[in-house]
Amino acid sequence: MNRNRILLFVMKVLSVIGRVPLAKVNRNFRKNREAILPRIPNGFIEDQRNWKPVGFGFWNMAFSGCEIFAVYNAMYALEGRFGPEALAEDIRYFERHGAMLHGGFGLSPYAIEAYFRKEGYVVSTTNRSDGTKIRAMEASGEAFILTAYNHKRNLFGQIHTVCITRDSKGGFLMHNNYVKNSHGKYLAKHFDTLEAAANGLTSDSTMIYLIGLAKS
Repeated sequence: MNRNRILLFVMKVLSVIGRVPLAKVNRNFRKNREAILPRIPNGFIEDQRNWKPVGFGFWNMAFSGCEIFAVYNAMYALEGRFGPEALAEDIRYFERHGAMLHGGFGLSPYAIEAYFRKEGYVVSTTNRSDGTKIRAMEASGEAFILTAYNHKRNLFGQIHTVCITRDSKGGFLMHNNYVKNSHGKYLAKHFDTLEAAANGLTSDSTMIYLIGLAKS
């Protein structure tokens, strides 16, 4: 059986039992709108490690918020939607729809997929690093969300989720992947193809799930 399919099923189960209590959701929302203000950029979010003061469930966005940042970045690419209220609303929504273990393990990729289907997007997915399928997704998708193991030889190691967008030269940019320039500023990582990006989270990563998004 496909190992990724098993993991995705486990993640779905964890999200079913991991919904954040409504009282905690409401407390986070009130605090987050202020905590987000000094951190929110006028564009893509690249610096997850600087977001510890912003809550997600019983944890924080620096620790387990990568999936929400990926959704936020995808919506910025697709709709030009950004700002503190948008991010606070994203956190509040996913605390009740897809949070695994009260936010401690981030979000189930299936919850991300369901969100974009609800919003009316054309969604394509794969849990296999198959070049033919990924190239087909590249041809039709406008933005992408990748979930991958950081280290394929350590399947109990951390998982990371990122948004991938098209750049102006026909390549792809991976956002919030902890890459810094020589001045210490976080920035997006460039790839020539979507397939290279799907297999390029780290030098030793392996793909779990890739979501392609296009306007209907």
